[in-house]
Amino acid sequence: DLVYVDMPDIGREIEQGETFGEIESVKAVSDLNAPVGGEIVEINRDVEEHLEILSEDPFKKGWLIKIKPSSKRLDHLMDAEAYEKHVS
Repeated sequence: DLVYVDMPDIGREIEQGETFGEIESVKAVSDLNAPVGGEIVEINRDVEEHLEILSEDPFKKGWLIKIKPSSKRLDHLMDAEAYEKHVS
């Protein structure tokens, strides 16, 4: 069960792989790391108030942040199919 999420400020510049927040369950605390570098332009405030969204609808309503990438090179990112294969 998730109990807390710490989100960054809008406007913050982050590097790829940098920790931008934390998520806490009853058993552990985990870092949230940026998949790309850039500027945080939006935060999903609904997740902060309703952590169950992350379990119920992680791929649609459960997004955490939106980043304006600082680089056009995004070819290292996985599509949904590659991600599913990676985590299975």
